[in-house]
Amino acid sequence: MLAASKALGMFRKYIVMSFRRRALEHGPMDGLHLYCLTRRRAFVIFSAYYDESGTHADSPVTVLAGLIGPVDDWVPFERDWRMVLKKHNLTHVRGKHLYHRQKQHKGWPDKQVTLLWADILYALQERKGFVITQTVLNNREYLSSYVRDGSIGKERLDTKYALCLRACLNF
Repeated sequence: MLAASKALGMFRKYIVMSFRRRALEHGPMDGLHLYCLTRRRAFVIFSAYYDESGTHADSPVTVLAGLIGPVDDWVPFERDWRMVLKKHNLTHVRGKHLYHRQKQHKGWPDKQVTLLWADILYALQERKGFVITQTVLNNREYLSSYVRDGSIGKERLDTKYALCLRACLNF
């Protein structure tokens, strides 16, 4: 067990050294490239933000969408995000309120909404390591195709939310 632990530690050190050397030679890279550097499996830490909609009982669909990316990309993104919020005099953005022009977006003309979306998309495109994932689950099909037959053995069935998350993380 000790030998395996030592080997894993050496492998991790090799990945970090290779990553640093490659970054110095070729400029910054995101963690997704570590696999290509060693042609072996590597541990990469990702961070994600997801939001759901339609998890209430009478909703016809459950939707989950969000961003996943290397941890190092989140600090500059959050800085850019705060600048977008400040530019538009917002504390946060909630899609439902923006779409229906409610709360902080009350009275906003179409042009102002378009400018906000342009700034949001610009901030996102600057993060090359981010992946946008989403899934839409038809709740009727979830019940008739997934829940109806029940689990096999000791297997636990996923909730609608958990099933959507599994689909989103399969990028």
